[in-house]
Amino acid sequence: MKTIKIIILSNILVLAAAECIAQTITIKSVSLQPNDQSAIVQPVFDNNGDTCALIKIKTDHLLGIEFPNKNQYVQATFADDTYWVYMPASIGRKLDFSHADYLPIQLDMIDYGYKRLRGGKTYLVTVEAPIKSELKSKVILNVEPKEAHVSFNAQNLAHQASGTYTIDDVAPGNYSYQVRLDDYAPKTEIVTVGKSEAKTLTVKLQPIMHRVKVYGNVKNAQIIVDNIDYGKVGFVNLPQGSHYIRITADGYKDFTEMVNINADTDSYHFLLDDNHVVEHIYPTAVTIHSNGTKVYVNNKPVKEWSSGNRTINLIPGKYVISDDLNNNKKIMVETSPIEVTLGGATQSSSYSNSSSYNSSTTNSRNTFSPNYNTHFRSRSGSSYDSNNYNTQRRTNESMRRSGTSNTQRRTNESLRRSGTNNTQSRLAGSHRSTSNFGSPKRNIIQRR
Repeated sequence: MKTIKIIILSNILVLAAAECIAQTITIKSVSLQPNDQSAIVQPVFDNNGDTCALIKIKTDHLLGIEFPNKNQYVQATFADDTYWVYMPASIGRKLDFSHADYLPIQLDMIDYGYKRLRGGKTYLVTVEAPIKSELKSKVILNVEPKEAHVSFNAQNLAHQASGTYTIDDVAPGNYSYQVRLDDYAPKTEIVTVGKSEAKTLTVKLQPIMHRVKVYGNVKNAQIIVDNIDYGKVGFVNLPQGSHYIRITADGYKDFTEMVNINADTDSYHFLLDDNHVVEHIYPTAVTIHSNGTKVYVNNKPVKEWSSGNRTINLIPGKYVISDDLNNNKKIMVETSPIEVTLGGATQSSSYSNSSSYNSSTTNSRNTFSPNYNTHFRSRSGSSYDSNNYNTQRRTNESMRRSGTSNTQRRTNESLRRSGTNNTQSRLAGSHRSTSNFGSPKRNIIQRR
């Protein structure tokens, strides 16, 4: 007898505990929706071919409601936190609810003033179910790229710069989530959430790829897109969208450009430039002396020139220095400073007795042209000197003005007529050895 009492007491305690743990789904309201045409726009028919009545059961968060008595309805679906249950109008009136975490309940439409349902009409049933603290769960979504858009249970979530989304107070059940971003393949999946858990999901979107022929003037160049190595040029799968592409190869300058890859991109052409090694060449100081009002270097005027002297910087190489007094000089500029004198200009004292300058000038002349000194020799065979050149020019000018040239011409004509050509030849030879006059041919060379 005592044992029976203990068993009965234990059962009572278990039932009491179960009632404390289990929660009840509460029906808050039932109403006919005269303006809702869902039952007509999306009709479902019973076995007799009649249009069913539509019961919409609205819940804010409760998922996992089931309708165990299949004889009470024809079809049941779930969308946007609402269950759509199509019931036969002729016999339908009661609907049983069940849930794993709640006590079962029954909806009887007569309790809310509806003795029978009307086909093609929509009824709205609002229910609520308290969530106990021990049933609450959390879902954490880590997405990549971080700028992707995330929706959970068909609701768009506010963008998180960190790429981490936390959804609190999630009741046990099945939920859908979607992660999407332009130029990436979207991802949609279902997650099952249990009781009192924190479920963490990592979602990494994959870029949409396109096969592109990358070609150019270097066959073995390397392709790098957004700092990711895609291998050698040729047919390559490249990500869709705008990206920085870099083409690199040994011995060539890198080619970098912003490109937009899409479904219409079938090829991409590049052109690499040779990576020549540039040597640093330092200029040499060249001091120019001239009495002219203008001085030229390779036919280009020297800026801010005034009669006298000026020091300029020239890169090593060959140059022609000239002035507006018809003086010119060819020079070879090397690494040591040099001084150039045109005509009868006076050198500065710092360079007047410089042996290094004279040596440099002589070497540059010989290197520049083997015939340089020959072209500038005087009639007597001595080395060309600018002072002698000016003296010769003045002498020629004086003789021309005094009529000497005309007298010479008449004398030659008289000798030719008298048959004394041999004598004239000897006189001409003697005249060439003692006179400063030059033949027209030699005058032309000297002017050069």
